[in-house]
Amino acid sequence: MSFSTDQLIALQALVAKELASRGGSSSSSSAPVKVKKGKKEKDPSAKPRKAGAWAGWTAHCPKEHAAEYETFKASSEKKQGIAPLFCTQWRKDHADEYAAFEVKWKEEHSSAESSSAEPSPAQPSPASSAPAPAPAPAAPQKASQEVKVRKPQSEETKAAAALKRAATKAKNAAEGASALAAAVTSAAPAPAPAPVLPLAPISIPAPAQEDEAEAEEDEDEEMPELLPFKLGGRSYLRPGVLRDGGITSWATGDLWESKKGLKGDWAGVLQEDGSIDLSAEEPEC
Repeated sequence: MSFSTDQLIALQALVAKELASRGGSSSSSSAPVKVKKGKKEKDPSAKPRKAGAWAGWTAHCPKEHAAEYETFKASSEKKQGIAPLFCTQWRKDHADEYAAFEVKWKEEHSSAESSSAEPSPAQPSPASSAPAPAPAPAAPQKASQEVKVRKPQSEETKAAAALKRAATKAKNAAEGASALAAAVTSAAPAPAPAPVLPLAPISIPAPAQEDEAEAEEDEDEEMPELLPFKLGGRSYLRPGVLRDGGITSWATGDLWESKKGLKGDWAGVLQEDGSIDLSAEEPEC
C-alpha cells in the first residue's frame, strides 16, 4: 500500500499531535519522513530538446481541418486531450498527407537550422601566450534537396494515363508495321513487264469513196429507161433512173423526140453548154 505526499504529511501531523497529547518527546516527531522524489530540475546549461514533426502536426492539423476537428470534439465524450487524439486518428486515415507534411516540416527546419548555425570562434589557451591559429573556414553546407511528394492519383487520372499509354503503343506498332511493309516492298524484285502482242491490222475503208462506189454499183444494177426531158419548150425522152423522192439520175445525154410519151425520131446528144449535137450518131438500143 503506498501513500501520496499529502497523505504522509497529514499522517505525520496526526502522529505529532498524538505524541504531544501524551507528553512524549516531540523530538521523535521530528524524524525525517521519506517522500517520493519529484522530477529532476532541468539543467539550464543543457540544450533544449528540439520539437519534432509530430509537435508541428498537432499544431497544424486542428487548424487545417477545423470543421472536422470540431465535429470530432463534439462527438467525443472525453474533452481533455482531444487534440492529440484527433491528430493521431487523422494521421492514421490520411497517411499520405502526414508524410507530405513531415517531409515539408523537416525541410523547413533543416534549412532554418543550417542558416542559423554559425561557427564559434576558437578560445585561446590560457597556458600558451602564443596566438592560436585562425580557424579553418567552414565548408559550405549543401542545400537540402527538395523532395517532391507524389499525390495519390484519382481513378480518372489513372484511366487517362492508361489510354495515353495504349495510344502510344498503337502508334508505335503502326509505325513499325509501315516501316516493315516499306522494307519488304523495297526488297522485293520489280515485276517483269508484260509482253506486248502485235495488233492485227484493221482496214478502215474511206466512207466517201465506198459510198460513191456503192452508188455507182447501184446505178449499174438499175437499168436506165427513157424518161421525159424538156429543153427549150420541147419534150424529149432521155435515158435515166428515177430514184426515191422524185430525183432523176440521167445516164447519158442521148435525146429522142417524144410523141405523146412514146419514143420518136433521133434528136441528138445534149452537150454541156445546153446545145444539141444533131450530127451525133444514134446509139443502138
